[in-house]
Amino acid sequence: MTASEYRYLKNISELFSGIGMVKLTDIARKMQLSKASVYRAVERLTADGYLKRHGDKSIKPTDKGLNSLEEYTLCIDFISRTIQNNWKVNQNIAYTDAVNTVCIISDASRNSILNYLNKKIKLKFIRRYFFVLIPLKREGFLKTQELANSYLGQL
Repeated sequence: MTASEYRYLKNISELFSGIGMVKLTDIARKMQLSKASVYRAVERLTADGYLKRHGDKSIKPTDKGLNSLEEYTLCIDFISRTIQNNWKVNQNIAYTDAVNTVCIISDASRNSILNYLNKKIKLKFIRRYFFVLIPLKREGFLKTQELANSYLGQL
């Protein structure tokens, strides 16, 4: 997916979650682009399976589109935060650079970032379990395993 296609898919997904079926004019208005430009992008995203047409004018993201958007967004957010925090780059510049980077790297590299983030999330969960739940249980605040499981489900 190109950086441009990512931006289209992100905007279409935001519109879809807000109003349901999305029309080309909605996208053009939101992105401040011509309807012709939006039409070409929608055709590419539809051909690649990221969008699905309903009738002549309505479109919506497919499961493939939503899953890809989520994966790309996780990687983009991680890279953007890393650039901002480590090198003190302006937030907008870091975000733009992260979008461009994630969209040009290979699927293997993107999947490696996702695997790293999944491990990091699991580690964060384990730390919370050991440093929050076990002391709470020891102090008698967590009386039952059911309550502990309830709390864990919220993390």
